[in-house]
Amino acid sequence: MKKFNLSIIAATVIFVLGVADLSAQTRIKFTVGKDATIVSGTLGSRGTKNSVKKFLVRANAGQHLSVVVKSSNKNVFTNMTRETGERGADMYYALDATGDYEFIVENVGTRATKFTMTVLIR
Repeated sequence: MKKFNLSIIAATVIFVLGVADLSAQTRIKFTVGKDATIVSGTLGSRGTKNSVKKFLVRANAGQHLSVVVKSSNKNVFTNMTRETGERGADMYYALDATGDYEFIVENVGTRATKFTMTVLIR
């Protein structure tokens, strides 16, 4: 019986953590007829729970995704979550498949900061 109860507890914890991760994403939405939008927010200092924000954007194959981030401390960077390589304040991708693309915005500075991000899909 204890083994069964532990399995239920483990499954519940995994489910809750999975839901928490999904809810941490912010879906980028565009006004009808527009190909760009601006998102603003605040990021905590490097290493804190709120120093990284995840975003999700839907795009079609053949489109280009551009993300440009400006911050008061100049220490906020962006990168696709499934890509390796250098991150920077600007990100440009030619998209080869239709679907959702996830990217992050991260503060690597020692103090919290405000940011403004422009997301463009063409």
